[in-house]
Amino acid sequence: VGKSVNTSLVYDDEGEDNHKDEVEDLYVALQTAQQRFPTVQAVSSGAILSTYQRVRIENVCSRLGLTSLSYLWRLSPQKELLERMLEDGLDAVLVKTACPPGLIPQKHLNKTLFALHSSGLFQRLHDLYQFHMCGEGGEYETLVLDCPTLYKKRLVLDEVEIVETDDDGVGSLVIRKCHAEEKPGEDSAPCTPVESNTTTTGHTSSVSEDTEKAAPQPPPMNNHPCVSLPHARRVSGGLLHLSEIIAPLVPRQGSSPSSTEADLAVKEALAIFQLLEKVLAVNDATAQDVLFVHVYLSEISHFASINQHYRDFFGTQLPPSRSCVAVGKGVLPGGRRILLDCMVQCGSGPYLRSTETEAHPYAMAARCTSTSKLREVLHVQSISHWAPVCVGPYSQANTLRSGLHFLAGQIGLIPSSMTLQTSWDRQLEQCWINIASVLDALDAGSLANMISGLVYVKDDIYASENNNALHVVESICRQQLLTNGGVVPSAIDSAAVTYGGYEDEDTWREMTQTNSTIKVTQPLLIVSIPEMPVGAEVEVEVICATQRAASCLDIHEKSFVLEEKIIKPDLREMELWDSGHDFPSSPTQQSDEAIRINVASRSIGNSCAAVSLVTANVLLSKEEPSIPALVDTDQILDDMLTAWVNSIVKDSSGLCMDNVLHIRLYYVASMLSTSENGTTIEAKDEGTRLRCALISVLASIWCKHWKSRPPHVPACTVVPVQAMTMIQLGGTEDAGSIQHGENHLLAMQIVALDAVHMETETWIHHGREDQGFSTR
Repeated sequence: VGKSVNTSLVYDDEGEDNHKDEVEDLYVALQTAQQRFPTVQAVSSGAILSTYQRVRIENVCSRLGLTSLSYLWRLSPQKELLERMLEDGLDAVLVKTACPPGLIPQKHLNKTLFALHSSGLFQRLHDLYQFHMCGEGGEYETLVLDCPTLYKKRLVLDEVEIVETDDDGVGSLVIRKCHAEEKPGEDSAPCTPVESNTTTTGHTSSVSEDTEKAAPQPPPMNNHPCVSLPHARRVSGGLLHLSEIIAPLVPRQGSSPSSTEADLAVKEALAIFQLLEKVLAVNDATAQDVLFVHVYLSEISHFASINQHYRDFFGTQLPPSRSCVAVGKGVLPGGRRILLDCMVQCGSGPYLRSTETEAHPYAMAARCTSTSKLREVLHVQSISHWAPVCVGPYSQANTLRSGLHFLAGQIGLIPSSMTLQTSWDRQLEQCWINIASVLDALDAGSLANMISGLVYVKDDIYASENNNALHVVESICRQQLLTNGGVVPSAIDSAAVTYGGYEDEDTWREMTQTNSTIKVTQPLLIVSIPEMPVGAEVEVEVICATQRAASCLDIHEKSFVLEEKIIKPDLREMELWDSGHDFPSSPTQQSDEAIRINVASRSIGNSCAAVSLVTANVLLSKEEPSIPALVDTDQILDDMLTAWVNSIVKDSSGLCMDNVLHIRLYYVASMLSTSENGTTIEAKDEGTRLRCALISVLASIWCKHWKSRPPHVPACTVVPVQAMTMIQLGGTEDAGSIQHGENHLLAMQIVALDAVHMETETWIHHGREDQGFSTR
């Protein structure tokens, strides 16, 4: 019998000693089951939060060509899930305890889950010690004796023995004798748990607690639907964000030797679309309701192969906008080749396409409103001088409730020829020109209405010329924002009054004595990645307020800096993260490092919409200009989110934690280093521990602020990148904002909005500035 040899969260069955691992015993057992029962197609596991358990079952299933079913994975809060299982008649007893003094082997082993939970013990332990009520922290293990819908017979334990270790308070229930018995008919009363003949071995713990009383019988089974929406957040008005959608299984070339990496990526994409279709259906939505999609690939060469299947799923009529980039091999979860997330406005598909009276409730309600539109799509498929045709089945822009434009990622294509500009800096200029052209076509908008900006830069450019490229990026972005990419809003529609009626900008400044120094107040996140579509070297993705909303609602800019904080990792107590790489380091030689948390937000209106960038920067000393080898991930994430919470209290956006729709966390996933013998080493991190830490910290912080009701934790996506920098364009044309001596460790993009409230605020204030209704 094997043991836990490979204890990494990511299980690699090709490890040197993995033949001794207990996972290989599971492989043999399931392989035997397949041989005896050839019709077996899937394996169902009860993983609730345990990534460790789930990935091992997925690994075995993948090797055997089986489907892994984990319907309990992140289904609901543990207390709610436990109560639902007990209501459904699940009868299980504790067979192992490992959390003294909370659970005592002599007292709690062989007791039913129903008895322990109904006594209030689990709740008290949770309040005192953050006890996992479903045992997901390893607090206890159970054996199911009966499950009404699955078991034909009930398991009865006739003779058991409690074995307790000498010093750590861990105990196990050894089953000496048992039998299966027929269950009563449907009209009979629920079964009464049979008390087995229990003996004990080992010492008896001196810790005692009066917890168990005569427990009532389980209630009759309550058949209700179990719906799983992992990484999902729904806010008012039917706006939904689905994050980190990945294929349940990772296709391997071993099972299909003739398959290429692109073929395997297609298989993953098809599995994702199948999963997405089901999740959308649960939310009374379809693929036609999706308004924006982020696609992260391991290699951009998969782009063409996946595109056709993407087209089949989303269609070519009014498709969502899209951003698609490659983040590198081996850095997506479980070695996958594609990760997807999307924003959904329920009912917007029927709203755009149907004129029938019977439609989706949100579509019907939106048709009753003449002052705004639930969703609008700009999908131009003709080559012109205006802006590039989308490279694939997606739209240039999707507009939500006449308040926010979500623009597809723009690369430096010349619209008329659909060819890239000849150099990366000219490509960047062309990106901004294309974006300004799209905004102008939408509603005579401009880059001044931007509330979020993200610039992708190819990794070799980002790291070139001693980071001088970053200064070029900053200069180009500032200049393009100052001039709106050279596009005069509404000029093409003959509706613009250019420069106050004067013939040019210089005359306007001279006659009106306008200061020639214009300030640009816009934070931008610059991230380095390996590849972008069609060989592009830069890509820009933005979210903008509509011109209608920006004309009557204030746009605010706020920045907040947490005081420098010295980090001293305690290796004995902390779960540490390796900053994205696994280079050897000596814990005894760590030096103090300072972490600076920066928050920069841009919002529109009061309680309408805001996008914040939060970065954690390591301040490098001249003596030791290197990133700390180990950092306390939980603490840094907690500091970042706490700094953001403090910043929203200080700014005038009016938004709160309940308005957060989505959080995107960027981290450095790979780094090159030179070993002692001179060879180059590339270390990669697929972010498994970082994902777990983010989910844990989010749950903790949101629970603190919502004590009276279950917290609405936002959806989150963890994105691997090569490097990142936040540029705060808050100065003049010549001001610089790149900080030297800092290394960006993590960066968050936090999207908070109340689209329905923004729709109402715009209706109240638009066109009524002369009546005192404007917020400006």
